[in-house]
Amino acid sequence: MTTVSTILKYDLSGSSGVVGESPFQAKAKLDELHTWKLTDKLNKLTMYEFTVPNTEFYRANAIIERDVFVPFLKPFRGIVCAKQQNESTITLLACELAFHLTRRIFRKNALPRIKYGSPRTHIKFENNVLDLGVQSNNGTWNGTDRFTAGHISITGDFRANNSVNLANESNFDRENNQTFTWMCRFRVADAGPATLEYLMSKTATGVQGITVGVSSGDKINVRLINTATSDELDVDSTTTVSDEKNHHLAIVKDVGLTATALKIYIDGVLETNIVNVNNLAGTILNAEDFTIGGTNTGTAEFDGLIDDVQVYHRVLTQESITGEAKKTQHAPDNADLNETIDASVIAQEILTHANTDMPANITWKLSPDFPTSDVILEFHYQNHYQALNLIAEALGKDLFFDNKSHLVFIETKGKTLSKDEKLDILITSKPEITTEDFANDISLLGKRIGAGLQLEQRVQTSTVLRFNYEKVVADNNLNTQDQLSDVGNALLTEFQKLTPQTKGEIPVTQFHRLALTSGDIVKISQPNKQLSGSFRVMDIIVQPNKVKLSLEKTDTAIVRVRSSSLVDVIDGILKRLQEQSIET
Repeated sequence: MTTVSTILKYDLSGSSGVVGESPFQAKAKLDELHTWKLTDKLNKLTMYEFTVPNTEFYRANAIIERDVFVPFLKPFRGIVCAKQQNESTITLLACELAFHLTRRIFRKNALPRIKYGSPRTHIKFENNVLDLGVQSNNGTWNGTDRFTAGHISITGDFRANNSVNLANESNFDRENNQTFTWMCRFRVADAGPATLEYLMSKTATGVQGITVGVSSGDKINVRLINTATSDELDVDSTTTVSDEKNHHLAIVKDVGLTATALKIYIDGVLETNIVNVNNLAGTILNAEDFTIGGTNTGTAEFDGLIDDVQVYHRVLTQESITGEAKKTQHAPDNADLNETIDASVIAQEILTHANTDMPANITWKLSPDFPTSDVILEFHYQNHYQALNLIAEALGKDLFFDNKSHLVFIETKGKTLSKDEKLDILITSKPEITTEDFANDISLLGKRIGAGLQLEQRVQTSTVLRFNYEKVVADNNLNTQDQLSDVGNALLTEFQKLTPQTKGEIPVTQFHRLALTSGDIVKISQPNKQLSGSFRVMDIIVQPNKVKLSLEKTDTAIVRVRSSSLVDVIDGILKRLQEQSIET
C-alpha cells in the first residue's frame, strides 16, 4: 500500500505572500466524511480530523489550504493544513481559520511606532519639543524656547513667560467618564506661585476642559471642568511641592464622575486628595490645544522647569508610575519591547502586520471589549498567533477566535454551568497532580527560571507577594540557600494538594445539549473518587460515539487555566504556609 503525506508549511522566510489566488479562493467540497475527530484544547487552535474516499472527486477537492466548513457538531470554519493519502482513503487535518495568523514570523522591529511603554505623547525636551510617542503630536513654543540641565537630562525651561502648544488637539480629547494618565517632571521656581500656574492643560484659562497646576498654596491642583465651581471636579494634593526640589507627577483619571476617580501621585506616592468640588456631570470636551506650562491663550503660565511629559489614554498602575518616578534617565527612542505596554495597542499592531498577508475577505480585528491593561512583554521571533498568545499569558487570560467575524478575543473563555447541570461523566483516570510545568515555571526558590531570573527576583514585582515571601523567610529564620529550598519544596507540596487533574468521558448527547467548549466550568460530584466541586474543561476530543474530557480543579488554576496569575497562586500558597504553620 502506498501512503503519501502532505503537511502545510508556509515559507516563513518570505517577506510577503500572494493572496487571493488559488488555492485560497476555493472551498473544499467534502460531503462524505468518515472517522472524524474534533479536538478543542484551551488556548490552542481547534483541529478537525476526518477521512474521505480516495476518489477523483475528493482528490480534486482535498487540497492543502482549501477552506473547509463543517456544519454539524458546531459550525467549524477552517482550512486544510495536512493530508495523508493511501489507496482507499484520504485523511485530512483541518485547522480553524485563525491558523492564517501562524503564516508569518512577527518580529519586534515590525513595530516602528511602539516606543517606550507606548504613550500617546512623550515630550522629552532634549533640546526640542518633538513628540516621541505613538501619535507624533509635535510641539511649538509660545515665547522663547529655552532648555537647561534637568534632573534626568535636558529639560524645558519655563521661567520666561513661555509655554508649549502640541499639535492635533483632538488626539487629547477625553470625556468626563473616560480614562487617562498625564505625567511629567517639574521643579517650581524658588519663590513659589502667587496664583495658580498650569503644568499641563487642555483648556482656555480655567473654562471647560482639564487643568493640572500648582496652586498658590504650593499644592498640586487638578480640575475637570464643565462650568467652574458648579459643574466640575476640583481636588488638591496634601503634599506641597514648592520646596526647590525636582518632583515626578502623575495624574490618573479612572472611569467615574466623582473625585474618587481622580488620583494624584507625587514622586510615585499616592496622595490623599483634598476635595474642593465634587459635582461633575457635563462634558469637558473642547477644541483647545494641549499646552505644557500654561494655556493655549498664554495665561496661567508656569514658572519653573518641566520635563518628560507623557500622556496615556488609559489608567497606569501604581507599579508603573512608581517605576517612572524612580528613573534617572530617559528610555532610548528605540527601547526594546520589554517595557509596560497597553495590551490592545500591541495586539492591534500584531493584527495590522498580519492583515497585510491574509486571503481575500479576511481582516482580523480585536473584540469590542479587548483588554487595555498594561503588560510586560519581550518578543523575539514569534508568529502572529504566538505573539497574541504571549499577551494572553501576560494578562492571565485565554486566547480564542470568532472565525466567522474574524475577531480576536483575549478574555476568560467559556461559561459556568448551573449547579444542577452535573456531568454524567465516567472517570477514566484517578485525580493526579502535574507538577512538572509548575516547578519549571516558578522554579524552586533559588533556582533559575525560563528568563534567567530567580523566584526571589520575580516576587519583587508585587509588593504584597514580596511581603508574604519575606515574612515566611523571617518567621522561619531562614538564612541559607538550603533552608530557602526547603520553603520551595513546601510550596510544591502545597501545590500538589491543591490542583487535582482528571480525565473522563461523557455521552455525545450531553456534549451537544450543553454545547461544551474548552474553558467551560462544570460541576462534578463523585466523592468515592475524591472528586467534588468545580472543574474547568481543558481539552475536549469529540468522536462519533464518545467525548473525552480533561479537567482541572478551578480553585488554584495556574498557567493553562489562566484564571489566576502565577503571582496569585504563589501568593495563596505563601499565605497557607503562614496561616497553617506548615513545616519547611
